[in-house]
Amino acid sequence: GKVTIKDLDAGRILAAGVADNEAWKAARPGQSTVDRSDLVQTIRSIIDEPSIK
Repeated sequence: GKVTIKDLDAGRILAAGVADNEAWKAARPGQSTVDRSDLVQTIRSIIDEPSIK
């Protein structure tokens, strides 16, 4: 199956560049969908190497 991971720090920072709610929903900043088997690896990569600093 698939899981959606939300990087709340990245989403908060990227939200400043989104003009309206519809654009926010379409862009889904800070969110990614990965295979359940990749869940731990993906979360570790977010923690170890944040894309937004």
